[in-house]
Amino acid sequence: MGRIDVQRGLPEDVQRFIEQKPSEEREAAYEYLSELQKRDSTLPTQFLSLPPHFQGDLLKYRGLSREDSLTGLGNRRACKLYTTEMFSLLPSSGIERRKSTIADVGVLMIDVNSLGEVNNHLGHDVGDRVLVYTADAIRGSLHRGSDRGFRLGGDEYIVVAPNVDGALSDIAGNMKASFCQLAAKEIKALKKHANLDVAIGYALTEVYVDPMLVIGEADRAMYAEKTKMTGREYRAGA
Repeated sequence: MGRIDVQRGLPEDVQRFIEQKPSEEREAAYEYLSELQKRDSTLPTQFLSLPPHFQGDLLKYRGLSREDSLTGLGNRRACKLYTTEMFSLLPSSGIERRKSTIADVGVLMIDVNSLGEVNNHLGHDVGDRVLVYTADAIRGSLHRGSDRGFRLGGDEYIVVAPNVDGALSDIAGNMKASFCQLAAKEIKALKKHANLDVAIGYALTEVYVDPMLVIGEADRAMYAEKTKMTGREYRAGA
């Protein structure tokens, strides 16, 4: 998710506040205040009423932390660090491939369908519980220490799996089954309003191809599945 996506919908005074911050604090500020915006449109403005030193301490903590406070998964910062590390180890030629300990990196993008309906009809506490279920489903589907799950923010998650050897479809299937089991009560409660489930897209890096492109491919695949599952058109970056 780019900066435009994160800041979309934030009040102008909140955006001006963020743009005045040092560069290392801006990403954390946008992410944090965007999360407040999703929960209650008045919360970002309330944040601005806090004493400046409280604002600074909170944003500094958010920027340095590598753990998502709700789910316990790694956060966006941790994801960036891990993907950079794993992609840097990928071979860029056939010769390097024979020497490298990492042959490929699989990426899965996960998005919760109908979280807004959960919040509207069942309450934000239940919505938070659904987000935790999603994280638990991700954790329960990863069985190697090198496979890592992260919450990017809102209802978006990513899994980075080095040397996955074509097992991405199995991981995705296990996640879906686990989520449906964990959230069975909420799925039933929301059934008359919307279908609560997860959309998952995945892609695998290839030699000679910019590894960062794999994230975009997985994102597009996820939105294609989300469109198919919900009947609404979704596009990556839209």
